[in-house]
Amino acid sequence: MSDANSKTILLIEDNNDDVLLLKRVIARAGVAYPVQVVGDGAEAIKYLNREAPFEDVEKFPLPYIILTDIKMPKRTGFDVLEWIRSHPACRGIPTVILSSSSQDADVTRAYDLGASAYIVKPADGAVLDTIVHRLFSFWEVCRLPDKKC
Repeated sequence: MSDANSKTILLIEDNNDDVLLLKRVIARAGVAYPVQVVGDGAEAIKYLNREAPFEDVEKFPLPYIILTDIKMPKRTGFDVLEWIRSHPACRGIPTVILSSSSQDADVTRAYDLGASAYIVKPADGAVLDTIVHRLFSFWEVCRLPDKKC
């Protein structure tokens, strides 16, 4: 995938095992973009809003894509979606839900709040590899608006 220096992935995940797994899967998919990790929705909102400790735009650039779990402490993935969609300058950032929940209510709520996609985390690692590769291949060819958060 191209232009690795200008694209950052924001991974919002409170489970360290899932963070390690997703970082490995992203690397195996050939995605060379840096991954910034925050452990909950409150940190994610601080990151996007450039609040301490995320003021340094060189160290913490705005994400090219956001991958978020739903159920996290402090603020949920739903809270993050609501915040993003209420800030016009951030609305264009693709925000993908990666959750173990396959409940219809969660899926519907995520899309109602503006999720770009909803993916249920598969138990099979090979399936996750395929999903992540396809996900980034898709967004690589999409034209996205300039970020101005």
